[in-house]
Formats: sequence, structure tokens, C-alpha cells
Amino acid sequence: MITCVHQSAQNLTTNFLQASKNSTH
Repeated sequence: MITCVHQSAQNLTTNFLQASKNSTH
């Protein structure tokens, strides 16, 4: 379960970084 939560957090972080990069771009 912890692994799933970690995966979700990692995905959210990746999405956030992509969104920030897109906004900056």
C-alpha cells in the first residue's frame, strides 16, 4: 500500500513539474 501511495505522490509531483514547465514555457 505504501508503494502505491509513493507511486501516486511521484506521479503528482511529475505532473506538477510538467505543468510548471509548461506554464513557464
